[in-house]
Amino acid sequence: MPWTSTAFPPGYGDFVLQSSDGQNFYFPRSILNRMSGFFRNLDATGTEEKPFRLLEGSFVLFYLLKHMDPQKSNSITRGSCGVDVIRAGAKYQIEIILQRFQNGVDKGGQGARASVMRNNPAELLQVALDYNVGGIGRRAIEELTSRSAADLNKLKKKIPST
Repeated sequence: MPWTSTAFPPGYGDFVLQSSDGQNFYFPRSILNRMSGFFRNLDATGTEEKPFRLLEGSFVLFYLLKHMDPQKSNSITRGSCGVDVIRAGAKYQIEIILQRFQNGVDKGGQGARASVMRNNPAELLQVALDYNVGGIGRRAIEELTSRSAADLNKLKKKIPST
């Protein structure tokens, strides 16, 4: 049974997106079209009767929309640029997410985005390869090549075998 986002409730937008775990998000189609290359080029409807279903869960979808929404984007929290959000941002061509992540990493230091790169360089390299995101890929390679052999062995355990 679908349930509704309290952050993006009915009336907030004219397009209904549904997460993989059944949460409905009401979001302005005009913002989706402006902020996402994927939605800009998509001829689809998302209505209450037939929401546009995504493969991502409600946590990821919440942060994707929050990054795109000019009314909510200044309240983005530490968890808003995890690997899954970055992967979805690349998949749906949401440039603002990739820019914010890259800017946070480029500043270096101890910030949350730099921490995501330090802790997940292999996964981020895969995102870069899958979605042709060169800046993130270059930073992931830099991070990986700066590691010791012992650190790389620890990272290897995180990479799924095929």
